[in-house]
Amino acid sequence: MKMEQIEITQLDTLKPILEKVCQDESGNEAVSYIDIRLAASEGIGAYTEDGMPKVTSKDWGFSLGVRVISGSTLKAAGYFGRSLGIPD
Repeated sequence: MKMEQIEITQLDTLKPILEKVCQDESGNEAVSYIDIRLAASEGIGAYTEDGMPKVTSKDWGFSLGVRVISGSTLKAAGYFGRSLGIPD
């Protein structure tokens, strides 16, 4: 199975969609705060044992976080976060 890389420019294509979600909810009187966060990361590593090369690795990740503060009389915060991998 070929794995595709996630590039930072791909996150920019999602910005208008996420802005619209936040704007749509800003009309809801019960919602006083909302933010949506996306992150893409890439890591490259090399490991040695007793000075000899042992393992190299390359990995990437994508994560999503949503936080909302809502309530008409008593404000309550809610948060959902998830790291997404290849199956997702």
